[in-house]
Amino acid sequence: LRVLDLDGSWTWDEDEIASKTQVTDNLAGILEAKLRMLPEMATSILQIASFIGHDFTVDVLTTIVHEEQDMIQTEYTFDKHSRETIEARIHRVLKIALAEGFLEKDPHIDDMYLFSHDKIQMCLYKDLIPDPTERALLHQRIGTVLWGSIKEKKYVSNPNNDYLIFLAVDNLNQAKHL
Repeated sequence: LRVLDLDGSWTWDEDEIASKTQVTDNLAGILEAKLRMLPEMATSILQIASFIGHDFTVDVLTTIVHEEQDMIQTEYTFDKHSRETIEARIHRVLKIALAEGFLEKDPHIDDMYLFSHDKIQMCLYKDLIPDPTERALLHQRIGTVLWGSIKEKKYVSNPNNDYLIFLAVDNLNQAKHL
């Protein structure tokens, strides 16, 4: 896209734009292939993280996985009563995702992780779970778990609780058409 100096009008090269769009599509394909090479448990946990959003805390991810362990489609089984076991496994997955470049740690918030690129989050969110109804059901389950977590903590206004309320409502809104 270029501005012509003489009259201020815009001009563009459609072929050049199309070639750059193709690179973006190729990037998504490469990311999807690389994500599919991860262990099944890692992919499942990262998919749940992608539903939380671009950034997420270990505590929120652990809460969701602990309460809804059947969402983890994997050969590994979790001890239904051990949040610590689940949190340890999540930390191992996060370490792998950091090493592979899928995630970054937030430099300002100790427990916060970010997807290193929006294409990574979208690949986990949309491409690996292509059915919109299945995605909406997962949003509903995540929103319900988070809402239950808020109610258990006897809500007191603080940034962490505000974050949980936002996540719960956002996930429930994304499932409202069910």
